[in-house]
Formats: sequence, C-alpha cells, structure tokens
Amino acid sequence: MEQISDNMKIITRQIHSVIRRLQWLRVIEGFWYGVLSGIVAAILWFFAGRFWPIHGLWVYASASFVLFLAAGCLWGYFRKITAIEAARTMDRGSFEGEQLDAMTTALSFAKSESLPAQMQRNQAIRYGEEYLIQMKRKLPAPRRRKWWIAAATGILLLALLVILPSPMDEILAQQNKEKEWANTQKQETEQRIKELETYKLDPIQREPLNQELMNLRNSISESKEPEKMLSDVETAMKKLKEMSDKLELKEQNRQSWLDEWKKNSLTEGLSESLQKKNSEALSEEMKSLRNKLSKMNSQQKQELVEQLKQLADKAPKDDKDAQQLAEALKKATEAIGKGNQEEVEQALKQLEEALQKNIEASQSQSEQSEAAEALAMALAKQGMGLADNMAASGLAVSNSWSMGGTADQLASSGNASSGDSSDSSEGLDGTGSNSGNGTSGTGGSGQPGGSGSGGNGNGSSEGKGQGSGQGSGKAAGAGLGSGGRTLITAPRDLKGSGNVQQDGGPSTGGNVQKGGKSPILDGVSRPYEEVYSDYATEAKRSLERSELPQSMQSLVENYFVEIDPGR
Repeated sequence: MEQISDNMKIITRQIHSVIRRLQWLRVIEGFWYGVLSGIVAAILWFFAGRFWPIHGLWVYASASFVLFLAAGCLWGYFRKITAIEAARTMDRGSFEGEQLDAMTTALSFAKSESLPAQMQRNQAIRYGEEYLIQMKRKLPAPRRRKWWIAAATGILLLALLVILPSPMDEILAQQNKEKEWANTQKQETEQRIKELETYKLDPIQREPLNQELMNLRNSISESKEPEKMLSDVETAMKKLKEMSDKLELKEQNRQSWLDEWKKNSLTEGLSESLQKKNSEALSEEMKSLRNKLSKMNSQQKQELVEQLKQLADKAPKDDKDAQQLAEALKKATEAIGKGNQEEVEQALKQLEEALQKNIEASQSQSEQSEAAEALAMALAKQGMGLADNMAASGLAVSNSWSMGGTADQLASSGNASSGDSSDSSEGLDGTGSNSGNGTSGTGGSGQPGGSGSGGNGNGSSEGKGQGSGQGSGKAAGAGLGSGGRTLITAPRDLKGSGNVQQDGGPSTGGNVQKGGKSPILDGVSRPYEEVYSDYATEAKRSLERSELPQSMQSLVENYFVEIDPGR
C-alpha cells in the first residue's frame, strides 16, 4: 500500500511539472493575443480620430493596448490545465512515435493494487523521468511567424496613422484653444468675484452684484462654445452697466430735487450738505434752521410750509429713500403749520434723522454704482480678450465687441478713468505743440490727417476736416496742425468732463516718436496710409455684419473718399 502511494506521488509530481510548463506556454500565447488585439484597438482609435475630433487619442490608444495585453495574459493564466490534460500531452510525446498512454493509464488505475497496475506505474515513472529531461524540446515556446508578421504590420500601420496629418488636427487645435479660453474666462471671473470683496458694501448691496458674477461663472463652466461664453459675458456686463446707470440716474434725480431746495434760503444749506454728503455740515445747518424758525412770524412760517410741501411733492417717485425724506419733510411742515413748539422740535429731529439716512443711502448707492460700473468695465476688458481671440480664429462676434461697440466704449472709459491728467500738458496728439496759442481743454475731436481745435485755443491750418471738444486742464497749443498726411499718432486717453480725444494731424513742433508700429501704444506714430487701410478694413467688416440704411451709404462713401490718402 505504501509502495502504491509513493509511486503515485512521483507520477503526480512529474505531471505537475508539465502542468506548470503548459500553463506558462498558455500565458505566452495569451500575451501574443493581447499584443495583437491591443495593436488593432490602437489602430481603430487613430483611425476613428481621422473622422471625429477625439481629445487624448494617445491616452485612449495606450490604455486600450495595455488593457488588451493584460487581458490576454490573464486569459492564459486563468485557463487552468488539469492533470489528465497534462498526462495526455505527455503521452503524445512518446519517444517511440507511438502513444503509450503510460501517464494516462497510471492516473486511471491510481488506486489499483494489482501486480499489472504496479508494473505499469513503474513504467510510467521511467517514462515521466525521460519526458521531463527533454520537456523543453517536447514543449517549446511558441515561435509563430504569423504573429511577428501581424504585429509588425500593425505597428507599421499605426505609425503611418500617427505620422500622417489628420483632418481633425485643426479642429482639435481649435477646441484646445477654446478650452484655454474657457479656463481663462473662469479664472478672470473668479478674479472679478474677489475684486467685489474689496468694495466696502453692505451685504444687501453686494448681493445683486455677487449673484450676477456667480451666475456668469456657472454659465461659463457649463458653456462648451466660445460664442455662448462671450454672450454670457456680454449679458453680465450689460446688466452690471444697467445697474450702475440706474443708480446713477437715481442720484441725478436726487441732485435735481436737491437743486429745488436751493430756491429757499432756509433749505439752501441743507441742500448743499446733502449734495456734498457732509453729515457734520448737515447738523450745523439744522441748528441754523431751528434758530431761523424761532425768529419767523406766522406769515413767514405759512409761506415756508407751502414751499416745503411743494418740495416734498417734487421728490422722485421711484426713489424710496427720497420718498422717506419727503415724508419726514411733510411731517415737519405739518408741525410748523400747527405752531406747537414741542411738536416742531420732534418733527425737526425726525427730519434730521431722515436727512442723515438719506446721506448714508446716497453714499451706499454711489459705492454700489461705482462697484457695478468697475465690474462692468472689467468684464468688458475680459470679454475683449476673448473676442479678439475668436476674431483671430475666424469666429463671428457680436457688434458689441467690435470697434466702437458697447464693450469697446466701456473698456476705453475704464482706461481713461485710470489715466493721468498730467499728460494734458503735452499737445493733444502727444507729440508736441501746434502753431496755435492760448489755453485749451484736454480733449477734442477731429478726422485722421485733418485738424481740430479744443477749448479756447486758436490758430490756422491747411489740413482738412474739423473737430471740436472741451474739457479741463491745459494743453500747449490746441490750434490747427499743418503739413501733409505723413504720420498718425495714437491719442492718449486724457481726463476731462467729456473724455473727448482729438487727432490734430501732423504737428510742426515738438519731438515725434517713430519707433514701432503697434496701434495700441500711446504716442507711437504710424504711417497714415497704414492707419487708413486698417480703419477701412475694420469698417468694411462692421458693415458686413449689419446692413447700412440706404440714406447713410452715400455719407459713408463720401467720408472715406475725403480721408483717402491717395486722394
């Protein structure tokens, strides 16, 4: 019994050695299947990349190759080989060229104790020992030439697909640009949100501004097309500008109402304090008002009551703060009309509180308006960058982002507000002084290559075109330039009440800067013909986007004929 057990252990070890060899060969086979399948998958990815824009094509192809390779190896490893399969494999490799079934028979009669079975097991052991000695020759690693040819062909085809230009390359490059634009817009919008935090606004006033920026950020995050992103920026910009304009109009109506107060000597001082938003001065004026009231007779008080009622009735209807002040003003007039000193004092105290609240409300509204306008300007500059990139890529942009559009005007006004008025000591074109003399404003307008006058300057010119402007500050010589159309200088944005610019044509004095040709650099001179060409091209593009009314076509044609350098 022990002899039977020992012989079967030897046979089992021999068979397990063959099982390990066969398992390894299956792993190699699975490896090759995985390699070929991975190459085919990579080829399909790059082939599909010629019909559809696929980002990360290399990543998908490489991942597919690795996955198929791993799957092939795992397929070979987990395809387990049984002992009977290994025994049949050993029997097929008989040295005599005949299948002896030695190993298979030994397994079949493993529990038999008969003498023939024992003899057969001894024979199987000897056969197994001889087989193991030459196992690597009996079970060699697969060397299939077809696998190598298929793999080489697949790699060559894959290399061609990678090297040859793809029709989708330009589309992918454009989409990558658009992705960069989107990331830039997200970052800049986040910067706008951080800028809003720097403004000292009440939470109630900050909320609508913050909500607008948050909506813009969310819409940009969800947008996949630059046109949609630019439209979202434009919408937010216009809403913020509209918010600022409404607050500014509200303040203007308040100022107009306060101007009515100046018609009465008693409320004139109050009006000035309210307009200047000076709380201390307002307190002093209220003390003065009390003193004057105490010295008035009944008739004067009655006249004052009528005047104050008229003022209260003229309060802006859509201004909640003004209506609250008007209500306090009416109560004061009623108390004055009754003549009860205690009621008058109480009413004047309430009026003073309402006046102080009006100052605070006006200050808050001004801060909110400034913040909204500053954010609108920032969004205009932000969107201008995207619009320029889109235009350079051949994408259409709305008229708001074209030269002279809403965004351009907002961005320009932002640049002008940050300029230095000290530059007004130079000529209006930034290159020197003209032949005129006298004190002039900081702004003016004129046609390229022509001449203009600003403020009170006077002089003469041989150039064509006229312009006028006004502002504050001093400029040396705002008279008319003389000379031919040789150079055009980009005017600086100068501070002034009208923020008007003037190109006075080539100057006869001063130093002219001739370095560079960039149209965006202040004070840099460019050939007039080049400026005219850019100007005419941009105008043509603008007209193609929107049809010009018939009545205006002749005017535009005459304008360009007038400024044509070849005329």
